[in-house]
Amino acid sequence: MTGRLTISHGIAAGLMVFFTIALLVRCDFPSDPPLKTTATDPNTGDPRDSTSVLLPLRRGVQWLYVFEAPPRPPSAPRLITPRELSFEDTRFFYVPYSSTMGGPGGMRVAFPVLLRNDSVGLSFYQPVRAEDTIAIGVRPKFMFTLPFPGRIGQRYSGRNPEYTVRLTNKDTLITMYNHPVSLPCHRYEVWSGPKVVSVLYVVPGLCILRIEDQDTLYHTLGWSI
Repeated sequence: MTGRLTISHGIAAGLMVFFTIALLVRCDFPSDPPLKTTATDPNTGDPRDSTSVLLPLRRGVQWLYVFEAPPRPPSAPRLITPRELSFEDTRFFYVPYSSTMGGPGGMRVAFPVLLRNDSVGLSFYQPVRAEDTIAIGVRPKFMFTLPFPGRIGQRYSGRNPEYTVRLTNKDTLITMYNHPVSLPCHRYEVWSGPKVVSVLYVVPGLCILRIEDQDTLYHTLGWSI
């Protein structure tokens, strides 16, 4: 008994309908003029909005997602909710967007699984021990930060020289997986040395809509915020 959460296709379909209705009720989608991908940042001189967060991290938030690693078919939908943890009065949230590849690859994750919003943006940490996803006993290792609101084109290296992050666009339109709705996303490239290792498309205040790593795609299907 692993405790892994599973849902049937019928339940997943019901959740998708519910989350999509909630999306359409809560959000407006401007179409005149249509949103376009930005080449320059019009807000580079604006002060930081310290009250806004890139990703909502709290109890009760839920995201529904699938992963695909071509040529394999997409996975069954998975439901995930942030789990709050703390270390020396610092709060983290365990958010494992994971894929099961089978064979020697085993379980993989889309990004370091301990997240927190701070004054710079959305920061990602790696647990030092496997059991630190249940209760943190050793200070997690800082990996990288997605700067928010951030400046387009500027690289952010943070406290870990192994990684840099670049915000390339603030309103890249991404179509939801198997759904006609498109959402404006912040597009972040995560670099390890000279190579891009993943790209994350984030709808601020809502979800990570799509994640592209070297051989796997993750798509968020719905949410409850």
